[in-house]
Amino acid sequence: MNDVLMVKMATRREIADKLDRLAVSADVKLLMTQLAALTMKVGNAIVEVGRRIMSFVFETVKLFPHITLGVIIGFTMWWLIGSAAILGALLGPIIGPLLVAFGLGVGAMADVADGGLRARVEKLARSFETPGQG
Repeated sequence: MNDVLMVKMATRREIADKLDRLAVSADVKLLMTQLAALTMKVGNAIVEVGRRIMSFVFETVKLFPHITLGVIIGFTMWWLIGSAAILGALLGPIIGPLLVAFGLGVGAMADVADGGLRARVEKLARSFETPGQG
């Protein structure tokens, strides 16, 4: 199975510990804690949607740190350009997605060069090899 989709769901305590260690404001931590507590009733079962989302986010950041940073920088630049008075309204919708895509691409190249993503791709490639191949 795909390791990214099969994320081990973190416990409430693990999520709380990770949120406490983040260098963000208390308001952001409160919002993220409320998201982690989000549940939905599906039929007769209660699904902890928030815990699944937070587990996926933390696992993704751990697996692909450069991609995450690149996307965050791209969105920040998009927000900065979009907040400009007249040019922001004109350039934001055009340049914004390009900046996010550029950040994603640069981050992906850095993750491949770093070896984390490379090791995962090599592991996937080895899983397709038959026992007699060299």
